[in-house]
Amino acid sequence: MQGISWLNYLKIRGSLGLIGYASVGRNRFLYLDEYSNGGGTPSFGGNISNINSRLFFGNPSSLNSNPSSQLQLSNPVVWHSKVGNPNVTWEKSIKRNIGIETAFFKDKLLINADLFDEKRYDILLPRDNSAPDIFGESLPFTNYGENYNKGYEIEATFRNTIGDFEYRLYAQLTHAVNEIVLTDEPVNLAPNLRRTGQSIDQYFGYQVIGFYQSLDDIAASPASKVSGPVIPGDFKYADINGDNVINDQDRVPIGYTDVPRNVFGIEPSISYKGIGLSALIQGVSKVSSNLIFDGNGRNQYYSRMLDRWTPENAVNANWPAMRPGSLGGNPSYNVNSFLLQDASYVRLRNIELSYQFPAAIMDKLKLGSLRLFVNGQNLLTWTKLIGLDPESNISRTYNRQFFSNPTYTYPVTKVYNFGLNVQF
Repeated sequence: MQGISWLNYLKIRGSLGLIGYASVGRNRFLYLDEYSNGGGTPSFGGNISNINSRLFFGNPSSLNSNPSSQLQLSNPVVWHSKVGNPNVTWEKSIKRNIGIETAFFKDKLLINADLFDEKRYDILLPRDNSAPDIFGESLPFTNYGENYNKGYEIEATFRNTIGDFEYRLYAQLTHAVNEIVLTDEPVNLAPNLRRTGQSIDQYFGYQVIGFYQSLDDIAASPASKVSGPVIPGDFKYADINGDNVINDQDRVPIGYTDVPRNVFGIEPSISYKGIGLSALIQGVSKVSSNLIFDGNGRNQYYSRMLDRWTPENAVNANWPAMRPGSLGGNPSYNVNSFLLQDASYVRLRNIELSYQFPAAIMDKLKLGSLRLFVNGQNLLTWTKLIGLDPESNISRTYNRQFFSNPTYTYPVTKVYNFGLNVQF
């Protein structure tokens, strides 16, 4: 390839590997049956708090609540508490990658790209969801589940020098998406509730189709069984299964997960006769956040709630109606398509202006190097998120429900530095 002047470097690489995961956060003795003895204090009068922990001798329906009574004696027993799986084995993962590294135009343009995927299978799962309740006890973990992950990564650098002026631009993009190929679910589960085919930790919630405008509107709509009673100004949810009732069977996949599918960064820099200017801009997209602002019962209200539903603002409402806490649970603050937020953002991570004193001055001062700089971190953020920080990730802590108290989040700290770097 010596005759190709515009191409300086070309490398094609790939990899294929099979990996076993032995430590998967489960009991190391999954292959053993387990037994328990006793436990708990039974209640008398025929009510047994743990049917597997104690046996009653005498009259089980006796109204005598005296523990010393000979009519009803409670005796601890040994019972089979867990089924073992003698065939349990490692979880496995097949990882594949193919990539290319290039350099063009006398190393002015560098481009690297990778395609990758991963098939993870034999994932340990309990099969309780697909087993009938009449089985009588919990089933063991089995190597049953399968997930698939795929994506690509691209990075490019362009650099050039024109006299004393130098400039460089680096950009990077990573895209990754996963899918649950096989997991334990009831065979008769409605399609809108299935996690098979969805991303790991996909949000499920109600599809908002508007607001209840009046009591007549509520009476003419499917009956709501979500949290508490609805009032005019509450969210109206779609009846997905068409049974004329709104309940947890009407939830659907909404938004993305709290792990971004796209992560990108841009690093521009220029320099001229010792003066340098550089920055790092970073961002993510296709990601959701479960942070909302719930003023109900907390006496916390926010500017976004000024656009709440009222009879006078019914047409332009951008928030559900405020309601007294005495009404009980608020159906509008269940996980839904309106309040699940887009957590995409672009952030100026840092920017720095510097001056490197010339060598002639260093020789006179008997110094090796003298550099003056000023920089800042987290100066600007562009996002649609209603909140303090789009990087706040609290959904795993709160079981993928709406986290409705923003006092637990912290604002992004802006940092300014001014310094002098001296080397002797």
